[in-house]
Amino acid sequence: ELKRNYREEIYPGPLPKPPDERIPPSIHTDFEEALKCFGVGAFRATGVMARRALQGCCLDKGAKKGKLREQIDWLFQQRIITKDLNGWADEVRLVGNDAAHPRKPGQDKPISQDDAKAILELLKQFTNVLYVAPAIAEETKKSRQQKIVE
Repeated sequence: ELKRNYREEIYPGPLPKPPDERIPPSIHTDFEEALKCFGVGAFRATGVMARRALQGCCLDKGAKKGKLREQIDWLFQQRIITKDLNGWADEVRLVGNDAAHPRKPGQDKPISQDDAKAILELLKQFTNVLYVAPAIAEETKKSRQQKIVE
């Protein structure tokens, strides 16, 4: 009996864990779509949707419409984000720009699986700092105060 070496691939693969529910709905939807794109190997689309989710964060936090780089800078100037978060956001922006904007034939910058995975992780950490950690802190505070009242 001959043994055959083959690999059966199930497509699409398992989807990444969805974003935290404490992220505002419009941002959550874009972030979740970026994760779905990643799950089916659409890394360029992952970049575009991660960038869109990032811009949603900027607008949600009060940045005016305009260029994303200026919105990120505004968040930093207002001390809404730190220098590190500014850098993380810029990486998401740059990879998203490479994904969204075609270049001359032969000059396109491909978005690798590693690129897409990295910006999703940066976006996750960015949204954790802006939305998830403050929500956890507020939930903890309310729980503690409730215990004091009882």
